Amino acid sequence: MAGTVTGKSAGTVTTAVKAAETADYETASKAVSITVNKTLKKPGNCHFIKWNSSKYTSCRIGWNKTEGAEGYETLLSWTDGSHANRTIVKSNVRCRDCTVHPQHVSQMMVRAFYMSGGQRKFGPWSNVEYITPSPTRLTAKNASSGTNLKMNISWNIIYGCNGYNVFLTTNPNGTWYWNQSTAVKATATSAVITRFRGSAIRKNTRYYVRIVTRRQRNGVFCTVPMPASNTYIGSFIISGKSESANVVNRDPKGEYIGNRNSKIFHHSWCASVRKMSDSNKVRFESRNDAIKGGYRPCKNCNP
Repeated sequence: MAGTVTGKSAGTVTTAVKAAETADYETASKAVSITVNKTLKKPGNCHFIKWNSSKYTSCRIGWNKTEGAEGYETLLSWTDGSHANRTIVKSNVRCRDCTVHPQHVSQMMVRAFYMSGGQRKFGPWSNVEYITPSPTRLTAKNASSGTNLKMNISWNIIYGCNGYNVFLTTNPNGTWYWNQSTAVKATATSAVITRFRGSAIRKNTRYYVRIVTRRQRNGVFCTVPMPASNTYIGSFIISGKSESANVVNRDPKGEYIGNRNSKIFHHSWCASVRKMSDSNKVRFESRNDAIKGGYRPCKNCNP
């Protein structure tokens, strides 16, 4: 039998096929259905775009376009494959806003599909992208002895990770400096701070702490950006007496506090905040939000 199908990239098509004339067969034609399949490539560069929440509960993941795709399926889960959630999106959508657990590393993959006979035909899965929320609670214990200043810090665990990177700064709106990396396990939730930028830490200086969660992929550590350039978990200061220390956690309800009357905004730990009445306080998730709202930074805490 002989026949030709043109102008059809995938799906089912019906065409007339004419039988060859022989001594044993009469000339005839018959309608047959031919299924044409196409091969889809996996979506390239499944990648983290941004955190939608400073509390690490929502983020956005994107991917590159796949030629011939009529839609995409995303698969979001924890790193052990549990808590899986599948979502179908249209072909013109190449990102997804995901709700994630703030204390567990999540992972996401995406694959393209086309429709054939009323069913979805899927291509291969993309690369895995890990979503690594950072810890949000800091505790510290002063372990100084005489002039040898030492601060033991610890933080809440992020399940499914492969350790943490510790960064310090004296100005959260400036440059952050790597201080140390922990062991390659989720339970390595502590560090000893004795130095900052090559020198011993000092009394009466506030140090801001940022903990970046790591996940290992093919022997390489990967992380995702922080919600903002000045995000930190908390800060500490060793006062004049070596046995006393002051530890401040980042305010979970809002990193910055503004004064409705003065139109000045502060870090949540600033002494000026303690003097404000609750009715005079306004909270901001970011420094930019405060400035856009017409507030100017405090000259004492320098937010």
